[in-house]
Amino acid sequence: VGQCRCDDQTKGVIMTLMMSVKSACELGWFTQRESQQLLALVDSMLTSFTGSENVPSSPTPNGSVSLIPQVMERFYPFLKLGHILVSSEADVESFALAKPFHISKNIVEHSPRPRPRVGLFVFRTDDISNSSCIIHPQEVSFSLNGRGVDKRHISSMDSRPQRPTNLYNMLVHGTNLLQTLGCSGGCYFIVIALLHDTTPSVYPSLKDYVNESDSAAAIIDPPSIIADDK
Repeated sequence: VGQCRCDDQTKGVIMTLMMSVKSACELGWFTQRESQQLLALVDSMLTSFTGSENVPSSPTPNGSVSLIPQVMERFYPFLKLGHILVSSEADVESFALAKPFHISKNIVEHSPRPRPRVGLFVFRTDDISNSSCIIHPQEVSFSLNGRGVDKRHISSMDSRPQRPTNLYNMLVHGTNLLQTLGCSGGCYFIVIALLHDTTPSVYPSLKDYVNESDSAAAIIDPPSIIADDK
């Protein structure tokens, strides 16, 4: 299979299979020699996908990762960013991306209560001044472990600004695989992280959402905040 030439969509399906094989290797289902051969095949498949490597989970002075706190504060003020499980940058030339990441059995259960959700959010990096930056790129389908992500897949695409997507029911213990397929038409940053509910010390003003649609204004939650600012 690894020697066959195939299109990106078929390659993505193969990668989902290979991630399961990788998990089996880690669990000791194969001999050491077989595991080495299979893991080498997985690595060669991964390198066939173009895209940036994972970035550090802590902000750096430069780069898109430093924009995450601003995006969270402005558009998701009732969520607090926890541990970043995987992140990646997609530019105009990116078409297919595959990002494996690991979920341990206790990563959520051992987190401080109330337990966090595992959320996926995407934002356009060239302009985060209004909520149009959190509209999912309309030509790009996201899949997790071979299943389309709701409202972020071509079969259920949402054209409005989006809250982080809760991935909890799509995850498996061990290796998971996030895949994207399609042309973004811009530079976007993709994050899967633990997200905690929180109450901001200062309630956000709605002035950042002037001239946005009702669905964009709904990014600020709960709805009572909207009523208080009228």
